[in-house]
Amino acid sequence: MPFDMENQGHVLSTNTRMNLNVFDFCRRVMPGKLVTIGSACAYSGYSDRDLTEHDFFNGRLHETVECHGFTKLWMIPAHRAYKSTFGLNGVHLVPANLYGPHDVYQIARAHVVAALMRKFTDALPTGADVHLMGDGTPVREFLHIGDLAEVIARSVERLTHEDVPINVGTGVGHTIRELADAIAEKVHFRGRVHWDPAQANGTQRKVMDVSRMHRLLGPFEPQSLSEGLDSTLTWYRERKTLADARS
Repeated sequence: MPFDMENQGHVLSTNTRMNLNVFDFCRRVMPGKLVTIGSACAYSGYSDRDLTEHDFFNGRLHETVECHGFTKLWMIPAHRAYKSTFGLNGVHLVPANLYGPHDVYQIARAHVVAALMRKFTDALPTGADVHLMGDGTPVREFLHIGDLAEVIARSVERLTHEDVPINVGTGVGHTIRELADAIAEKVHFRGRVHWDPAQANGTQRKVMDVSRMHRLLGPFEPQSLSEGLDSTLTWYRERKTLADARS
């Protein structure tokens, strides 16, 4: 979130160019289909219920991720337009907050799971306190990257074209405070945690309805958050120095 807020122009320009380049390349070479990866931040930032795929374009994006979210939202009508004009088949997947091996663990750019893993493990050698943004009350849905990979593979194998995006997630929400507590416990952190409510929380709730994913792609059992955190922490702590340096 801090990276998006501090680099809005760069995010908007770079992501828009990538989107357009990929769609234009694919309409020239015409692969079997184009599978694109969106983001839940493209939904309205002010909903208090589970988000369905028909909620896109219903309400303003949250200002903390507006430019990033807009470039993800762009791909939804792009799929319909390129299918109508050029015959390009496509599927747009909308994953929940992702985490897992090979993530970015630099605090300025990290997503919330990676950032918390970095902060808590950094504090272990000295027993330092950990300072976290916001008040910990926002609710988020988390998806392990391996589960997204499975859904991408099924989309390639089983779908031809979908005008409507597909939510990809667990359908289960956790507060950021619950996530922080879980990571702290798993790494045996014994220091104090300080929340800073003066810093932005972001949207208060973002959990998706994933019934369409199950209907189109068959039975799917993603990892629980606890299981996914365990495997990711094992990967991360075995190569922490290298992982922390990745940008």
